[in-house]
Amino acid sequence: PEMERRLDLVEELGSDSILRTTVRDALRGVSDIERILSRFSAGTAGPRDAAALRRSLEALPGIKEILAELNSDEGEALWKGIDPLTDLRDLLESALVESPPVSVRDGGIFRKGYDQRLDDLRALSRDSREYLSGIESRERERTGIGSLKIGFNRVFGYYLEVTHPHRELVPPEWVRKQTLVNAERYVTDEIKELEDRILSAGERMAQIERELFEEIRSRILQHAKALQSTAAALARTDVFAALADLAHTSSYVRPKLLGEDGEGKISILKGRHPVLERVDAAGTFVPNDAFLDSGENRLVILTGPNMAGKSTYMRQVALIVIMAQVGSFVPAEEALISLRRTLSPRRTLMAPVAGYRRPLTA
Repeated sequence: PEMERRLDLVEELGSDSILRTTVRDALRGVSDIERILSRFSAGTAGPRDAAALRRSLEALPGIKEILAELNSDEGEALWKGIDPLTDLRDLLESALVESPPVSVRDGGIFRKGYDQRLDDLRALSRDSREYLSGIESRERERTGIGSLKIGFNRVFGYYLEVTHPHRELVPPEWVRKQTLVNAERYVTDEIKELEDRILSAGERMAQIERELFEEIRSRILQHAKALQSTAAALARTDVFAALADLAHTSSYVRPKLLGEDGEGKISILKGRHPVLERVDAAGTFVPNDAFLDSGENRLVILTGPNMAGKSTYMRQVALIVIMAQVGSFVPAEEALISLRRTLSPRRTLMAPVAGYRRPLTA
């Protein structure tokens, strides 16, 4: 059955510490793919979500290579369930810069060479700014105004700023735009023309980057089904690796699952509470046995004062049964769990409360 397949994989990973560690280390490079995909579906994803997806896809070939070493049927199923999505990975690698901004509005998302229009506009913007620096140097030399500088604000755009002591050196063709306490600001036809080129290039770059990111979003959503199935396989891999690590570090044993002839049996030898064991630093918890079946042992009567551990015992048995059916090893020296008509501790364990007996829930 499927539970035995899960146990086989947990046993295989638990017995090979190098393989188990390698799997868990490889999974650390994977983000929450389903969450990223949901953000793209809702239209709220940003460039960093795309970068996180890229990093996750880059880790997939290594994870598949590791899973190929597994011999269990469940391990093979995990290997087959991971789609490397090579085309989507190549697209994201070629498109996105190493550290993209948070928002599309910030710009600077795409690598040089990904889109020729974007490269041309970037070159225009870069060269124009260099030309502005050249204008500043040339006008300083021509006018003799050593403190001359070119600045920019959202109201006036680019301007030449001259301190008041040098106003007499300003050429007549300069147009005054603003007077400050200590300086005057001027513009020229050359600066206005260059400003128009720079600003229009910036607006066009922003528009192109928005269009390109929308294309990226569309391509990601085209692979939604494969991304979801891959994310599910990765999640199962993470669960099994964690269960194997827990079994190895906490001395859990493989439960024996009984078939049709199990008679609804629960047989636990020196069982331990999996939660209390993690927080019981002093090691004071005493292991307990449990035996139930559908014949003469259908009922266990638990007695004791309040806070004696009756509910703890019931939950311990219930958790061990649940862990076994999940496919996990269990905290006990031995555990036999029937898969047919397994009795619930909720219905079979009783204890005295306020002078009479009534069922306790697990």
